[in-house]
Amino acid sequence: MRDWHYIRDFSRIESGAGLPCHELLRELGISYTTLRRLRQGRPVTLATLRSIEGGLRKLKYERPIRVEVPDHVLKLALAENHVRFNRIEHMDPSSLITVEVLAQLLEGRAFTKTFAKTLRAFLQSIVVEKNEYSIQKIGVDHRKGFVAEWQHKVSDLVEGDQMRDLYIFLRNNFRTLIDRSVLLEAKRAAIKKSGSVEVVELTIPIANMTALSSAEQNLLITFGQACNELAVLVRLAVFGAHHHRKGRMYDAFAVSQQMTIMKLLAGKIHECWKLIRVRYFGTGLSKKYHSIILAETKADLRELQRYFKSGSNIIARIRNEAAFHYSNADVRDAFNYITDRRECLVYMAQKRFFGMSCIFMPK
Repeated sequence: MRDWHYIRDFSRIESGAGLPCHELLRELGISYTTLRRLRQGRPVTLATLRSIEGGLRKLKYERPIRVEVPDHVLKLALAENHVRFNRIEHMDPSSLITVEVLAQLLEGRAFTKTFAKTLRAFLQSIVVEKNEYSIQKIGVDHRKGFVAEWQHKVSDLVEGDQMRDLYIFLRNNFRTLIDRSVLLEAKRAAIKKSGSVEVVELTIPIANMTALSSAEQNLLITFGQACNELAVLVRLAVFGAHHHRKGRMYDAFAVSQQMTIMKLLAGKIHECWKLIRVRYFGTGLSKKYHSIILAETKADLRELQRYFKSGSNIIARIRNEAAFHYSNADVRDAFNYITDRRECLVYMAQKRFFGMSCIFMPK
């Protein structure tokens, strides 16, 4: 167990070495799999650590690397007559720890000094007093394994299986009750507000409309249509980001739904810019109206021109590869992101229309 070593701040080593990824791997004597583990904050064996240290010496990397071993354990002595209570909106999301990691801690598995700070913050957050626990340093004969520290973060503060399981685990193992009603009420109010619409009626005499040039008439009509369509898609994006059903499958459905709406929104944004380019700049109307539009609008137009000047911007890529048609690119590299802790999750959304989607979610 003590053979595992955490290399802290590996990202600093990568940037400090100043080498392309494949060259750095060759110099350090490690594989892409090991590199992925290091980027995830996972530990490596002593042999891998020695290889990395030797490679850094050859590269004349002068900064010392910080290495930790899991050499601490948690000892609980919870007072039986205490009932602990906290409200979710008063808790720092970064202080929460997943049930899987908490279970490992209670099994007596070891963790590093750095993780001990995270653990103290968590115990304080769930109102465990300082005299009810201790963090002890262990000897080399400890054989209960080590804590998967890199998996301690809870992915969702409000919904999903992780938070539901955490509430139950804390109640059963720490006698801690967490109230989240206020946060849920605030969330529902925000959703309701985001769906509200202000409808304004503008009455324009037909004589004023016909007095405009054909280019101006076309610009007014098409800009109004584009503005309304964008507003609808933005509201859909807000709606799609929220769902009340709990569970891994519903999380997968919500992510897929949100991605579909965002792709359509990105495609519409791209088309709206083409509309501005054709109807405003292409007709010469920009020269007529540039001097009278607001300074803020002028700045926004300049920013849009800079952004869309490059055809490789993300909005253009989404529009060309995902929004309105399906790309013929090879997409199998998505399977490379599945690790030993992940699996391919397939859901089917039925009833009136049948659909199926594949998404990668934590196991």
